[in-house]
Amino acid sequence: MIIVALTESLLHLLLLAPVCFLAFRSSNYPADYRLLVYFIIVYLAGSLLLSVFSGVVIFPGQQYNWVGKLAAFLFELVSCFIIPSISVKKFGLTTKINWRGSGKILLICIVYFLLRCGVYYYMTGGIGSVHPEAVAFQATLPGLQEELLFRGILLGLLTRIFPYPGWKLLGVKFGWPVIITSILFGLAHGLVLPFHFDIIVFLRTTFDGFLLGLLVRKIRNIFPAVVYHNLLNLIANH
Repeated sequence: MIIVALTESLLHLLLLAPVCFLAFRSSNYPADYRLLVYFIIVYLAGSLLLSVFSGVVIFPGQQYNWVGKLAAFLFELVSCFIIPSISVKKFGLTTKINWRGSGKILLICIVYFLLRCGVYYYMTGGIGSVHPEAVAFQATLPGLQEELLFRGILLGLLTRIFPYPGWKLLGVKFGWPVIITSILFGLAHGLVLPFHFDIIVFLRTTFDGFLLGLLVRKIRNIFPAVVYHNLLNLIANH
């Protein structure tokens, strides 16, 4: 299982390589390649921890990877403090939230959430049964671990590599870091071994990653993204 997890994560990074190459080619800013090494190490280590602890059962009838998610989250949290030359604030770990000018992106987040709720209700014909473990898990660990990884550490590292945003959407200036982390987020959810690629899941989670990336870029804080991420997860996982 560990070999599969490592191979899967390496495949994600390999498929992401052409996008990164294009980003480097289009950037006139000299890149610090050490940050790219940290990017790879953190992503691979997080994936390995999720796999290593996936079989740990802490209560009867457990269905979710509580220990793996928690272990990956703690590793990522420690990484924020030991990666050199970058303040934890650059990873979105701050008490300050820049709400100024965020009205457009917040409106799109609300509309998208309501749309997802409507689609789920239409496709299932109702809310369905509520599973306590699913609610407890989806309301906490996925958003914490994945947002700290993708919109915290990885986005923060890439923002140091590509510091000048080249595009603007919904009042948010963004660049290659948002694009790269969004695609990797989609690959992490849509491409799993042995050789299963769900194009719908990939497109949906890539869009989710893009929206969350814009939100974090605008407000400079990952905690609202954590809450929003978990709310999206709860729509169909309760």
